[in-house]
Amino acid sequence: KTPVDEDGRYRVSHVSLSLGLSALKATAPGYDVPEWRWLNYPEGTTRAVEDFVLLREDELKAVQISGVVLDRNEMPMSHVLVQGRPMEIDMGRPPGNSQSAYSDESGQFVLEQLEQDRCYCIQAQMTSPPYLEKELFGVPVGTNDVVIHLTFEPVELSIQLDDSNPEQSLPDGTFFRICLIKEGDLNRPAIDKYVPKKPDAPLDSLIVKEPGNYQLCVRSSGFSAETFLRIDQNTPKQLPVVLSLAQMDKENGFCIVGRCVHADGTTVNEPYRVFCRLLDPPVRFLDETHPVEFPSGEYLFSIGLRMDGTYQIVYITRDGIVFYRTIVALSHTMAVLWPEQQARALRLPDVLYPGMKAK
Repeated sequence: KTPVDEDGRYRVSHVSLSLGLSALKATAPGYDVPEWRWLNYPEGTTRAVEDFVLLREDELKAVQISGVVLDRNEMPMSHVLVQGRPMEIDMGRPPGNSQSAYSDESGQFVLEQLEQDRCYCIQAQMTSPPYLEKELFGVPVGTNDVVIHLTFEPVELSIQLDDSNPEQSLPDGTFFRICLIKEGDLNRPAIDKYVPKKPDAPLDSLIVKEPGNYQLCVRSSGFSAETFLRIDQNTPKQLPVVLSLAQMDKENGFCIVGRCVHADGTTVNEPYRVFCRLLDPPVRFLDETHPVEFPSGEYLFSIGLRMDGTYQIVYITRDGIVFYRTIVALSHTMAVLWPEQQARALRLPDVLYPGMKAK
C-alpha cells in the first residue's frame, strides 16, 4: 500500500511496467469506485504516470445508466447481457470505452463508469434461445429509468418470383415446393408446403412466429432458388422476398425419388414424412439436410441433393412413428435423367408402409 500526499500524488517503485504483469488499485474511504489499472507499457519503460478518478455515491449516479429488462408480459428477465457503447455524436471526442452488465433476478441492470455528458447505445441480448436482441440509441449518461422490452412479433414473408428472365419463368399453375427451415431445428422444417403459381400475385405468404436464422428454399420442375434470412424483432413485420429461379445442375445436383406401398402393392396415398440427412462428409448448418412432408395425392416423393455422400433416410408416419430407417451411399453418377431430361434422379426401392395386412 502506498499513501498519497496532500496533492493526491503517489509513487510506487519496483514494479514491472510491461506485459500486464502488475496492476494498481486506488481506494479511499467514502468513495464507491475502487479502480484497477493494469500496467502494460512497451518493454524497457522505467517510468510512467497513471491517474485515477474516484467518485462519491452522488457522483457515481451521474456516470451510470440503469434500468430494467422486461418480456412481453411485463415480467422481469434475468441474465440478459446489457452493453453500452458511446455514440459518435461529437466527432471531436475520442471513441470511449464500452461497458456491460447482466440483469439480475428482478431484471435490473447498472452500467457503471461511463463518461459524463455523453450519449450511449444500449443493447440488450438474451444469452440463450430465442436470443432476442434490442437496441436503444441516444441514451444520456445519468439516465436511471431505462425500460427495455425484449419481445418478438410474427413476421409475414411475401415470396415473389423474379419473372424478368423468360428462360427462367415457369407457367401459371406450376406447383412449387416451399421449405422454410430454422437453424438448430433440423428435425422438422418450420414450413413445408406445395403451392401453385398464380398470375400477377406473390407465390405465397409465410408467417414466421419465432426469431432466428432461416433457410428458404423454392423448387419446381428442375428449377430452384434459395436464400438465407435473419429474422428478429428488428425485422419489418411484412418482408417481401424476391427469388430468381435457376436451373438445377444436371451434372452435380440430383434427386432421390421413392414411394411407400401397402402390403398388397398399392401406393400409399396419405401424409407421411421422409428425412434425408447427410452424415459424411460433415457440412455446416442445413447444407445437405432435406426434411420434407408429403400431402395426400403425392405418390412419389422427391428430395434434391447437392453432393455425393453417405445419407441417413428415415420414414415417419404422420403420428410420428418411425417405420423404416436406412443408411446408404448416394452419388449423382448413380442417377439418371428424370423426368423430361430436367434433372438427374435415383429411384429408391419401395418401402412397406405399416398398418395394412397382406391378403
